Amino acid sequence: MANVPISAFTVPANTVGIGATGYSLTGSANASLMDLAGTWNTTGTPTAIKLNITDTASNAASLLMDLQVGGASFGSLAKNGTLTAGRYAASGFSGMQFNASTGVIGLSRSADGAVVTSWNANSNSFNVGTATVSATLVLGGSTDLFLTRRGAANLRLGAADAAAPVAQTLSVQSVVAGTTNTAGTNFTITGSQGTGTGAGGSLIFQVAPAGTAGSTPNALVNGLRVVPGAFAGATSSTNHILVGTNAQVFISSPFDFGIELNCRNNSGYAVGLNGGTTGAFIGDSGPLAWSSTQSQTGRDLFLARDAANTLALRNGAAAQTFNVYNTFTDASNYERGFVGWASNTFKVGTNSSGTGSNRTLRLFGVNGIEFATSGSELVRWRVGTDGNLVANTDNAVDIGAVSATRPRNVYVGTSITPGAGVVVASLPTPSTGMIARVTDATAPVIGMTVAGGGAAYALVNYNGANWTVIGV
Repeated sequence: MANVPISAFTVPANTVGIGATGYSLTGSANASLMDLAGTWNTTGTPTAIKLNITDTASNAASLLMDLQVGGASFGSLAKNGTLTAGRYAASGFSGMQFNASTGVIGLSRSADGAVVTSWNANSNSFNVGTATVSATLVLGGSTDLFLTRRGAANLRLGAADAAAPVAQTLSVQSVVAGTTNTAGTNFTITGSQGTGTGAGGSLIFQVAPAGTAGSTPNALVNGLRVVPGAFAGATSSTNHILVGTNAQVFISSPFDFGIELNCRNNSGYAVGLNGGTTGAFIGDSGPLAWSSTQSQTGRDLFLARDAANTLALRNGAAAQTFNVYNTFTDASNYERGFVGWASNTFKVGTNSSGTGSNRTLRLFGVNGIEFATSGSELVRWRVGTDGNLVANTDNAVDIGAVSATRPRNVYVGTSITPGAGVVVASLPTPSTGMIARVTDATAPVIGMTVAGGGAAYALVNYNGANWTVIGV
């Protein structure tokens, strides 16, 4: 039948306005149920298809248009302007929607009407999932990079927790290869800002240490925290980094940069580094220790504070040695000086090994060198600025001893000058060959035994039996 123009007509109430039945295609037929064609050549504003419904009262689910296949809707336009396209019954999704009343464009689930992914024009936000729908945002062509919601206010990089989780990396844009000498950019992570006297939020990095055997996820603990001005004495420009459970790192203002490690609590410091006048410090009597392994169990060398202005190298009953190297190739080739304990004797000296050479030990004092003994540091001998070795107290100390610890020979360039001498009765316990000077000899005669009680000076020698005069 040829196309016949239809003029305006009135439809009776409560009946279908325009209805067409019997449309059926068989074989290779492809005729359209409705085929509309026309030409516009006008300065007016025509409307090709116009539907105007006066909605005096109708059900809220009323549709202006409904496109169906086999009785199932695959596209509809509701009277409130919500446009729905698509239907995927196997997963319960109804397809894409545009909701004019809420400004939402996205995919929804027909089972409960929940929005899976959407753009909300009213709040300028893109939503993935709802409280009743767990949704994943897949980035890129590969299925290995996901953004998911792990919990309340908890964004997860990666898919849902699994038996074999995939490692993830968060990075920022870098300079493309082939670009010469171009610096990279900053990666800034900020904590929440406070106002007025309210402190800002912390940056918290958590880890899950291994626990006991089991299948329950291990508890998260703070591995690193950056806390703005949270401790006693902190200023608004002071930041604090908490490492693990106990150690605390304090970073002061950028105008006086420093790091202070607090391994105990807010009242004491263990290690500090400061670029100002404070410098490096260890507080609270804590030692600076070195270990032979990568754990504390191998610690065998300690620097500690014994008292005010007193540095100690000590480790219980273990003897300690301090080496200062002149050359060092390896542990078998070196030249060095040392101070330390060995077999309960304190030593100061030099030694060498391998390709190293033996070097001289020199003691130097601008105002001389003193040798002291006893716990009270009693000075016995000193070398003055003139180079003379003198007893610090006149007529109080000896060189060598009777019949033991004697020097073999004494060589002098000019003379040996006896001191004031002693009276005969006070001559020392004799040893054969001993020479002394007496001050109270009576008529001394060379070769004769000396007698005391007089007023003469004499040089005497012990011949194994008597003190005899050898000089007057």
